[in-house]
Amino acid sequence: MNIVAVDQPLPRFTDLLRPHARVRDTPAVAARRAQAAAADPWSCPERQHSYRFAHRVLRDRALEVPYRLLAAARDGREQAVLARMWAAAADETAPRRQRQAEGLGARTVGNGMLLVTLPEPLHPGEAYCALVAARPKRAVRYLLLERAPADPAVGGYHLRAVLTEWTPGGVHRHHHRLPADDTAFLGAVDALLDPAQK
Repeated sequence: MNIVAVDQPLPRFTDLLRPHARVRDTPAVAARRAQAAAADPWSCPERQHSYRFAHRVLRDRALEVPYRLLAAARDGREQAVLARMWAAAADETAPRRQRQAEGLGARTVGNGMLLVTLPEPLHPGEAYCALVAARPKRAVRYLLLERAPADPAVGGYHLRAVLTEWTPGGVHRHHHRLPADDTAFLGAVDALLDPAQK
């Protein structure tokens, strides 16, 4: 039999049954949290609805059942499908942080590729648009054009967005910055999906 020395007294059984008390933030703690949120725009809670749609709900559908999304677009049911997914993202979001689906839409942009446009992003990390690539005999890819944290001016263009990708393994890759428009996004996606055709 092994005996283990314990530096702290063990909790009583009744302490284990009692729910943990919720401690309210002091003004100083609340101020530090607000300062940290301002310093890190990725943690901004107001982006939750649009962010959850692009980075959770649509991502999961795109990587698990991409052909259903493509079939819905082919049959003219894409708006109904997107509206249901937008509502699912709203169910996971506090009412004061929900957004209207203005600008939400989808269209096919090639063989096995669906471009989904989203409401104008308000915060970094939210997407301008997403692309589901489920081409024959190729791995499924899910790419996003996200609002960038800063607007560096390079070569006369304001690169306000970043090309990102979610992998089936749950990795969120950042590729490179782009202008915030569909044409630049589709060009960068073509170069990424078919690097030999550059």
